[in-house]
Amino acid sequence: MTRIITAAVLSIAALFALPAPADAAPITEDSPAWDCRTDGNHVCGPHNAQGVAPGLYRGFDLISPWPTVTQCVLPPGAIFDQCDAYYVDPRFVTLTTGV
Repeated sequence: MTRIITAAVLSIAALFALPAPADAAPITEDSPAWDCRTDGNHVCGPHNAQGVAPGLYRGFDLISPWPTVTQCVLPPGAIFDQCDAYYVDPRFVTLTTGV
């Protein structure tokens, strides 16, 4: 008799059980959990939060690096050029897999 009552109580309790909690909020680009290598379009820009080389990633492998432009000047009286590399402005970058 006790088993029947216990089964009935559990069945009724299951009918009125609270719904399961909603899934965790999706990871957004502003979230600390965001990883540009595996989330979104898999493109990490210059100065990304992960500190990885900028470019297009497949998994954790860099498959297309972000392009750079090198600018050199020869200061007056200098023997050697002074060169600096700059990342190309993101507005002008299209990264492809080459496939």
